[in-house]
Amino acid sequence: MSSLGTLPKQMSDLASTLNTVSSDVELLNKEVKRLTEENCSLREKNRSLEEKISSLDSNFNDLDRYSRRQNLEIHGIHMSDDESIVEVESNVLTVLKKIDENISHQNIDVVHRIGKLKKNPSINVRFISRKKQKQHL
Repeated sequence: MSSLGTLPKQMSDLASTLNTVSSDVELLNKEVKRLTEENCSLREKNRSLEEKISSLDSNFNDLDRYSRRQNLEIHGIHMSDDESIVEVESNVLTVLKKIDENISHQNIDVVHRIGKLKKNPSINVRFISRKKQKQHL
C-alpha cells in the first residue's frame, strides 16, 4: 500500500521530467533549424566565392599571358658555371644582333635564365615594349 501512496508523487516527477525533456527537445529542434539555415547560407556563399575565384583565376591567366607578349625565350646559349646577368645579357645581344644589328641593351628590360637545374637552361628576354620586340624580330 505504501507504493500506491507515492504514485502521485512519482507521476508528478515524471510529468516534470517530461516537460523538461520536451523543452530540451524544442530547444534542440530550434538549434537544428538555425544551423540548417546557416549551413545553407554558408554553402551559397561558398559557391559564390568559388565562382569568383574561378573568374579571377581566368583573368589572372589572361593577364599573365598578355604580359608575356613582350618576352622572347631563347634556347641553346651555353651557360658557364659562374655566369652573371651581365654576361647573359651580352650573350643574348650577340645572338640578337645576328637578327637585327640595331638592337641594343636599351631595348631590353630584363634577361634571366629559366630553370637553372638544367644543363643549358633557356633564357627569357623581356623587351621594354612589344613594339620593340616586333621591331627587332
